[in-house]
Amino acid sequence: MILFRITIFILLIFIVSCGKEELKQTALIEVDSEGPSILGTAKELVATYKGLTASSVATEGKISIKHLHQSVRSYYTRYGSMPGDCYEEMESRGAIEMPQRAIDAWEFECDWEFDEGAREVTGQITATSTESNDAGPGKQIIYDIYTGEYSGYGQGDEGE
Repeated sequence: MILFRITIFILLIFIVSCGKEELKQTALIEVDSEGPSILGTAKELVATYKGLTASSVATEGKISIKHLHQSVRSYYTRYGSMPGDCYEEMESRGAIEMPQRAIDAWEFECDWEFDEGAREVTGQITATSTESNDAGPGKQIIYDIYTGEYSGYGQGDEGE
């Protein structure tokens, strides 16, 4: 029985990663013929897999956002002003390096400013997934610079 469940788990991972909705339904119908408890287990496995995938993709986006935040603070210290855009100006001046995978997978929008009174960067950074992203296009992660909190995709605060 354990071997059967492991086989079903591996099959479901393969089917989910292929992204073929018809195959997912067929697999669940075949599993359903074996008994309702196995169907429930299969659904739980698919949900767990999707949750882990969302979490790992979101972590990649969060790391890139944090890197942008740290780099803009260093940029301000070095040049005495905020960059005119979210990424390109810092890159051209050698103030940031990001992996090509992150650049391809996310579009970044920075709505930030330097608060002279508080002597810190405030605002937010938004990462939106692209076609190259494993999550698919249009998923957003929003980082509030002041609170240091993330919201959106993979953060448990939206219907994913």
